[in-house]
Amino acid sequence: MPLRWRVAGTAQVACIAGNTILAVATVTCSRCGQTRDGAGKVGLPGTLGAAVEENVCAQCWQEWLQTQIRVINHYGLRPALREDREKLYELTREFFGLPPDEATAGRV
Repeated sequence: MPLRWRVAGTAQVACIAGNTILAVATVTCSRCGQTRDGAGKVGLPGTLGAAVEENVCAQCWQEWLQTQIRVINHYGLRPALREDREKLYELTREFFGLPPDEATAGRV
């Protein structure tokens, strides 16, 4: 079967027999400012996940994955607890230079 490429937004998508097998989005990263391949599906919930997928390059995402371990240990976060997850999400936004989440901005 021939491999067909098409552009979908900022992503290049490869199709074989109508099935999508690869999607690589190009983003201008909010952290490093360079235009690179995006982080792809990062598994974060809601608006944070969407913001990371749309605004963060794969290299900066990999850097965050390493940094996040140190952040969890430094602050003694327990990601299983909602409050600690929200703190981690807030720190994730700060790391990438993303705007604060409107829903949690006023909480103490």
